[in-house]
Formats: sequence, structure tokens, C-alpha cells
Amino acid sequence: MDEHQSRLSRREILQGATALGVAATLGPGPAWAQKKTVKLAFIGPLTGGTASNGLGGRNSFLLAVKERNADPKSKYRYETEVLDDECKPTVAVQAALKATSDPAVVAGITHYCSVTAIATVDTYHKAGMPAMVWGAVLPEITYSHQYVEISRVNGTMINQNNVAADFAVKTLGFKTFALLHDTTDYGRAHAKWFSEFLGKAGGKILSTQGTAKDQKDYTAELTRAKADRPEVIWYGGLTPDGVRVKVQMDKLGSAPSSRARPASSRTRSTRRRVPRPRGRSASSRARRPRSCRAAGASWTRTRRPPSRSRRRRTARSPTSPRTWSSTRSRRSAPTARRWPRGSSGRRTRTRSSAPSSSTTTGRTPCRSSPST
Repeated sequence: MDEHQSRLSRREILQGATALGVAATLGPGPAWAQKKTVKLAFIGPLTGGTASNGLGGRNSFLLAVKERNADPKSKYRYETEVLDDECKPTVAVQAALKATSDPAVVAGITHYCSVTAIATVDTYHKAGMPAMVWGAVLPEITYSHQYVEISRVNGTMINQNNVAADFAVKTLGFKTFALLHDTTDYGRAHAKWFSEFLGKAGGKILSTQGTAKDQKDYTAELTRAKADRPEVIWYGGLTPDGVRVKVQMDKLGSAPSSRARPASSRTRSTRRRVPRPRGRSASSRARRPRSCRAAGASWTRTRRPPSRSRRRRTARSPTSPRTWSSTRSRRSAPTARRWPRGSSGRRTRTRSSAPSSSTTTGRTPCRSSPST
């Protein structure tokens, strides 16, 4: 049995399933005496910022092939070839050319990124190789031509943005938006469809700005968007770029605050308000008077004795003056202090060198530095 009889050709696949593409290779066929070999190519981003998506797609592809080969009812034996497109159009075209140049590869499960899928459409069409898109959502990949080789198993960004606009306006209650998008076909198409469905839902677009793919600094765009005071800053682009936009939004303070949220989404704060302490702060109490600074003298602040409830009277003899010890000094050994009555009837501590007017007016007295 020669190679033509043991392998399916691309022409046979297209004749058997013009619109279904790769699905025909996995479907039932006529009973053959011996299983024929079908080699499939997988192309996706295995490195780069979207590698997690590509690796997940690759693992799913290999698992499906393994399970199909283990099925005794399967009429074909499947072989695989895995290629990396790095989510870059130029690299994707090279991977597509490598797959189409191999006559053993009869079909491909191709591309997660829209920029790579749209760049390789003509390559698959010229080679006549069926290509089933497994992740790209750009509508033009399948809607902009009549190529029978190109098919897809997932929805498009038309479905995505229709749901996103309705959810943002009708469910969350947001009304004003500032749009950011990358300038690739993918980003521009996202902004186009989101704007269309947002207008139908009742939202208002305050500004629209385009950014470069793989841009590192979005400060200028976010600053202009913040000036418009939108409730939502929307970004259309790849995941790595969206992560950088979100991080820089937080640093710049462009994220919507509680004041920008609609009334339906606000929640009442249950945190208790702590009362502010009365009186002057410690720094202001310790401030040295200007007159003392100019004279170069040390100073003492006029102290007021504690209230009756905050002091503890000590035993005294009939001939000794009234003494008291503060309860605040219980951490250390309590000491008795003498507080003679001043001319105003209030107990104040005075110094012989301090002016008498400071005692009655409450101003901070100064005393000269001790002489050497």
C-alpha cells in the first residue's frame, strides 16, 4: 500500500467537508481495511505574553488526539505537529508556511491571537490546507472572504462586546466611558463594536484613544482620560497590555472612586468614626515661645493642676501646705508637688524669675539659663 493510499490528502478532506474543515477528519467515514494516517498541525502562542492560553490550547489538542487514537472505533490514526507563532504576525506566517509546505499535514488547528489568524488566511487559502481557528475572535477572519479552507469553532468579538456593553450599562449602571485600544486590527475592531453596542444600550463615550501594541507607558493616555472624569475606563487589546494599563491606572489614581460609582452600586460604610482629640497637639504644646528663643533662655510651661477626679490627695499635717500627687505618674514613683494659689485664684506653678503677668494671663513664662 503506497503513501497515497495510506494517507488522506488535503483534496479529499476538502471534497468531503467543504464548510466543516478539520471537523471532517474527526467524523465518521467509510470502513477501510486499515487505518489511514492523518497528520494535524497545531499553531498557537507557546511563548510570550499569551503563552498561558497557547499552552492550554496545545494541551487540549494533544489530549484529544491521544483519546481519539485510543478509541478502537476510530477509523484514522492521528499524528501531530506543534508550532509556535508567539502571537506575532510575522512569526505566524512563517509557521503557516512550514505547515503548508509539509505534504503530510492535511489540516491545521490554528491561532489564538486575531492578529496572527488574519495574517495567515491567504497562506492557507493558496496552499489549499484546511485551517480551523480555535481562539481568535476577529470577525474578518471568516467574514471578509469566501475561503472554504478557513473555519472557526468559537464566537467573535461581536458577541463579546454586545454582552459587555449591556452588562456595563444595564446591570452595573455606568453611563460615561473613556475608551483606550491598541491600533492593531484586533484593538480597533473591539473599539468599533463596543462603541456601537454601548450607544444602543444608552451609554456615552467621552473620549477614544489609540495606543501602540506592546506599549509600556500609558501615563499620557490615562491622564487625558482622567480629565474627562468618566465612570469607566475601557481598554481593548491583548492581556499583557491590559495588565499594564490597570497597574498604571492604580498608580495614577485613574481608577473610578466611590463618588464615580452609580447610586445603585454604592454601599454605606459601617466603619466607626474616631473622634479627634481636643486641645493642641504635642508638637504645638512643645513649641518654644519666640521671646525665649530670642533671649536664649530655657523655659517652662505653666501647668494646671488636674481636676479633683484625676488627683489623689496625700496625708498632710495641719501646718504643712496642701500637696497632691498626680495619678498620671503612677508608672514611676509618685512624687508630691506643691501648687500655691495665684492671684487669679487658680493654682499655678511660678518661678521667681518669671514675670508676674504670665501667671495671671496664662502665657508661657521664661526663665534664665543657670549660670556657670
